[in-house]
Amino acid sequence: MISKEPSWAVSPSNKIQINSVAIDAKGKYSIFGSSSEFDSGCFAVYCYNAEGKQCWQQPISMEPSYQGVFWVAISNDGCYAAAGGELAKKGDGFLHAYSVEDGTSLLKVKLKARVNQVSLSHDGQLLLAIFDDTVQLYQLKAGQYQMVSDTTFPGFSCNSCALSDNGQHAVVSTIKYNDDNNTTTGKIAAFDIVSNKLKALSPCILPVGSMRVAITDSGKNWGASLHDGSCVAFSHGNPNTALWQYKPSIDGLELAYGFDMTQTSDETILLAVGANKSGIKQGCVYLLESADSKALLKWQADLDYAANPGISLDKEGLYVTATDGQPTDENVKVVQESPGHFYLFDGKTGTQQWKYKTTLMNWPMMINYNGDKIIGASDNGTAYFWEK
Repeated sequence: MISKEPSWAVSPSNKIQINSVAIDAKGKYSIFGSSSEFDSGCFAVYCYNAEGKQCWQQPISMEPSYQGVFWVAISNDGCYAAAGGELAKKGDGFLHAYSVEDGTSLLKVKLKARVNQVSLSHDGQLLLAIFDDTVQLYQLKAGQYQMVSDTTFPGFSCNSCALSDNGQHAVVSTIKYNDDNNTTTGKIAAFDIVSNKLKALSPCILPVGSMRVAITDSGKNWGASLHDGSCVAFSHGNPNTALWQYKPSIDGLELAYGFDMTQTSDETILLAVGANKSGIKQGCVYLLESADSKALLKWQADLDYAANPGISLDKEGLYVTATDGQPTDENVKVVQESPGHFYLFDGKTGTQQWKYKTTLMNWPMMINYNGDKIIGASDNGTAYFWEK
């Protein structure tokens, strides 16, 4: 089992929060970036090896920036990394890519809004990024990433994206906030990637906003967590209609920030969801199996605080990770936070393997593809690494 006590922990960003982490398939390298949700600072992207040694760090700007790094990714082969986020309050976003070996810059562009998520194919030859209403696909050519395809979703905001491991398919989550009645609408858009171009499939319109998406290695199945705490699944054969939508019988369930899915070697499709509970400021995690166009609840478990995006699965679904924590008073000028936890659950039974407490809330946590190493990070500015 993966040990409860981290094999190492580092705080390279002077206690500035860390919003996103990524780890390659073998767990040889971990990537994370510093950020501040409500302030400016000097932010950077960091690369560490499995022994806890810093391989490199790269500032996102030579000047102080607003918010900083929002999302990072690393190719499963451990060769390429990407980061996106925000540079200024007026909405200037950035998208950067690197060689993991030495931190060499392979892409550095400014965009019109914060980059909300980035995703890489297994070999890092393709990079997917989203910002505002836009999706962009980049290809590695002659040692640099070049934008080769893009599309927009007018009226919707792109909040999550995923590229299949084989680089042949992609999926994007979008949301529209309906101010007149305080509701949301969602659109899940899937693509085939043909000759390195995004070829749109028929999208699915949902009566509630989608929050996060994930896709299987083959790209033939994908899913999303929704604004009401539920989950939907899709197949390539019928992309504009959900195979099913599932919401567990949990009082006050809402806002599912955390989501991941995998197709195991025996072709079982598993989906893990982390959702919040209204009023009581708690969260939960639940695991589903998608079978015969229906969802089978495998297990569900409570979290001490609101669930955050640190839900992840290894390839075989042996483990599920989760994170929690939330602001304690949203009406004060200086945001105060609850403590947080990192969780590890047994993927088959839902038994909590361990819970690791931190002084402030935790947002990201990711188990590697092989299921033997984990990287997580906290708003206290520390990144933690666990292994068997």
